[in-house]
Amino acid sequence: LLRLSETLDMQRDILGEMMDAYLSQQSNRLNEVVKRLTGLTLVLMVVTLVTGFFGMNVHFPGKDEPLGLAIAAASMALLGAAALVVARRQGWL
Repeated sequence: LLRLSETLDMQRDILGEMMDAYLSQQSNRLNEVVKRLTGLTLVLMVVTLVTGFFGMNVHFPGKDEPLGLAIAAASMALLGAAALVVARRQGWL
């Protein structure tokens, strides 16, 4: 009975360690997904900021110019590309 009891304790410890390893692996996968979502959010946040600024009903530089839309699109593309470079260097994307 003593040997059986120790065998059961050993099996319970092994099962607990396997469960800890599995949960650690799942946590690491979740962290990778969150990092990628953070990088995507960074890129989209910058573009949304520029869109919101140029979409307001107030006067801003370039509103009455014929190239106003081109300036807004170019600034979104440049800032989005810069955010993409930052996210890639951080390892988020």
